[in-house]
Amino acid sequence: MENQDKYTLDVLKYLNDDETFQLLKKRWGYEKNTKLIVMGQIERKDKESSIHRLTNLKNIEEIPLRYPLENYNGYHNIYIGLTLSEDFKNGQWVQANLKLAPNKEREKQLNPFELNVQISSLMKLDEIPIKVIESGIHNNFIENWIVEHLAEKNTEEIKENNKSILADQEILLKRQNKLENQLKGLEEREITFIEKLEKHQEKIESCTLELKTIKQNPK
Repeated sequence: MENQDKYTLDVLKYLNDDETFQLLKKRWGYEKNTKLIVMGQIERKDKESSIHRLTNLKNIEEIPLRYPLENYNGYHNIYIGLTLSEDFKNGQWVQANLKLAPNKEREKQLNPFELNVQISSLMKLDEIPIKVIESGIHNNFIENWIVEHLAEKNTEEIKENNKSILADQEILLKRQNKLENQLKGLEEREITFIEKLEKHQEKIESCTLELKTIKQNPK
């Protein structure tokens, strides 16, 4: 927020991390027990660097956010990290949850409010279609468009999920057929074994009978 009270380093040095974080949230219009979720654009430091930052910070009401620090000449952006998923492009608008940067980094930047992005919280923000903007409606949270957009997005996700389910079903069906063939083979081997066993049993009985006959009629 541009027009807000600013604090000096002399005042902030007496606050612990939680007090500092809560003070910043309050100045930026966030309730104590809510997450510090902001909107911003991904920016790569330069072509040779892998450092990514979040710039053009805004709160959920789209009000620009700046560090409320007196005589601060540093950047009003947020460190994201050295590596970033290919899903996120330079200049893309995203939503992110913020946290205090490590104490050493805040001391180095002479900014007790210095923040970092929680990487796992990064979420792409889809732009409002140009046809909606041209219609003269400028509210970025247009209910009907959001419903239509989410319906489209969910339909695509459902299609992808269905493809995945069908692929899984095909794999399971192949496994089932393989197991059935293996079971059939085992059953055939069992039948063959039983038949052989029965033949051997018949031979044994025949030999036993022949032996008795010999004993009863010795020459």
